[in-house]
Amino acid sequence: EVKGERLSTSTIVRIIEGESSSSNRRHRPVVRGTDRLSALPQHILTEILSRLSTIEAARVSFSSRILTTTWHLLPNLVFDYSQFPAMVNKAHSFLRFVDWTVAHHDESDVKIFELQLGPTTYCEVSIKYQWVEFAIQHNVQKLVLHGRVCGTQNLADSIFSCRSLVKLELSVHEIVLSWPETIQLPNLKKLKLKFLLLPEMITSQDLFSNFPALEKLSMFFCNVASLNVFSISSSRLTEFTMSACLGIESCSIRLQTPSLSKFIYTSWDPRESVLQ
Repeated sequence: EVKGERLSTSTIVRIIEGESSSSNRRHRPVVRGTDRLSALPQHILTEILSRLSTIEAARVSFSSRILTTTWHLLPNLVFDYSQFPAMVNKAHSFLRFVDWTVAHHDESDVKIFELQLGPTTYCEVSIKYQWVEFAIQHNVQKLVLHGRVCGTQNLADSIFSCRSLVKLELSVHEIVLSWPETIQLPNLKKLKLKFLLLPEMITSQDLFSNFPALEKLSMFFCNVASLNVFSISSSRLTEFTMSACLGIESCSIRLQTPSLSKFIYTSWDPRESVLQ
């Protein structure tokens, strides 16, 4: 139930097929041969649906009660606004689809959770706090957030205490990245940041020292203008990319990364940056 409206299977099918909930068109017929697919073991059905996009998996799942059950077990959930069918009130339908999927997922783990809500110039949907919390509570391993955050200028602190996270991508516009006092990301190996603003309150310390497993770090178009020194100390970091970050030309970059084998650095004016 989303905002007082219960979404039936037929409503979800109409959303996926690009029809409004008030349409008088016939529902998509049940696919012949579904019984053969339904006879497969549950883990094979889950694997098959996991190889489809989330929209395609939903379309296939709603053709059979057994497959609908499998839909609630999917470990990979990727919600891409640009791939959602064009329709009237597309943003509202997309919101309902994500809400419905999250609300009906069972307690099983989610390996991949992606929100691709761009380009932000025309996407009217924002990242909801409840969606992020759902992923974290389901022990997500790869979390990708691309878009704008709904109703707040901060990310949920729980992201930084998600012990299951292995890969984190934050491409979030109009937001200040603030580290909470306690960070517990013991398994995070890959971190990618885009369009984020690093505030002065966290710039006086080593920003990534609390990520003991970090091996690959990428920063694109971040605002680091408040830094005097950009410091990274990591014994396991092997790759570091820093590209077109606003304000980097006015600060020093200090790396204590004995395992670093690949370093890519570009700046608006690289002549003025100092690397130590």
